[in-house]
Amino acid sequence: MKIINVSLKEIAVGSFTAHDESVLLNLVYHDPNQNILKKTIIVGKNDSIISELLKDIKKQEQLKHFEFDGERFMDTYVHVIIENEGTAKKELSDFLNSVSSKIQEIKNKKESDDYLTLIGSLLRLKQSLS
Repeated sequence: MKIINVSLKEIAVGSFTAHDESVLLNLVYHDPNQNILKKTIIVGKNDSIISELLKDIKKQEQLKHFEFDGERFMDTYVHVIIENEGTAKKELSDFLNSVSSKIQEIKNKKESDDYLTLIGSLLRLKQSLS
């Protein structure tokens, strides 16, 4: 069995589509190489989005490190551990709440003044993770 330790480093908004309110997230993590998970989401149920992000990282790492020699399946099992998972979930939740609040601000904007500024501030949104 292989054990892979993953540490989440940063999450940022990659792009934003106003008509369907979808956001492309870039989640940077180390395993010890630097990797980026890109995931398009529609902000809403943050708990399920966070679970899905972490599940995708684990699946990606398992596929990356899986080796099957044709005989021994269990000897090649890959267990992925996300360091400080509880803290990372809280930080991801805070980030998604910020994204959601920015999107609400954009949706509630009735005048064109500062509309592009609000979108620009959403696109610059990023957060370092512990």
